[in-house]
Amino acid sequence: MKLDKKDFDIIAQLKEDSSQSTKDIAKNINLPITTIHNRINKLRNNGIIKRYTIELNYHKIGTSLAAYILLKLDFKKLFKTFASQEQFTKEIRKNAHIRNISFTTGAYDAIAFARFKDMEDLNNFLNYLGQYNIIKETITHIVLRED
Repeated sequence: MKLDKKDFDIIAQLKEDSSQSTKDIAKNINLPITTIHNRINKLRNNGIIKRYTIELNYHKIGTSLAAYILLKLDFKKLFKTFASQEQFTKEIRKNAHIRNISFTTGAYDAIAFARFKDMEDLNNFLNYLGQYNIIKETITHIVLRED
């Protein structure tokens, strides 16, 4: 599916607030409601819009400490323990702190994004990661400010 300016305008509106109605989107970008409705359906049916989500206030729910954790992995051990990289990430994602994990190029093999209530919580999580003998090394980058 080839996207045009109208599609990108709709996507921009949904990225700003995915809970807004087709009527509101139509009003904001000067298109008929039926056009908005049909295009959103086409974007969903073609897999461009995969899901709708929410943005949380992490301070209010007590997980304001965010960190990126770089992981150096032992792939021989990984494939002895797990059938695939996806199975490993599925296992790691079971931990409530993990928000995302991606495999990367470079000196480290994966990067995880996680949230914690405080430094002690982060430290406990890093100790938890130590149980996986396939993780050879980690580097943690604490997020100072999110925009």
